[in-house]
Amino acid sequence: MIIPQLMFAGAFVPLDKMLPPARILSELMISKWALQLTARLTDLSGNFSAQFPPAFAEAYQKELDVTAWVPWVVLGAFTLVFLAATLVVQKRKDVL
Repeated sequence: MIIPQLMFAGAFVPLDKMLPPARILSELMISKWALQLTARLTDLSGNFSAQFPPAFAEAYQKELDVTAWVPWVVLGAFTLVFLAATLVVQKRKDVL
C-alpha cells in the first residue's frame, strides 16, 4: 500500500507531470498532504532547490511551497472521516 501512496503523493513524479486522472487520485492520498505539510514545516523547498539542479527542483518546488493551513485542514478532515468510520464499524459490531 505504501508504493501507490508515494507515487500519487508527488514524491516520485511531480504532480504537474501526472495525467489528469492521476492528479485527481493524488488529491485523495493522505501521503500527498502529509508530504506537503512536512515540506512546509521543514523548509524542504529551500533545501531541495539548494541541493538539486534548478531544472529538476523546479517541478517539485511548486508543490512543496503550499500555504501551511491547507494540509492541516485536509489531514484533520481525513482524521475525522476515519474516526467516524471507525466508530460506525465498532457500533455495528456491538449490535451484531
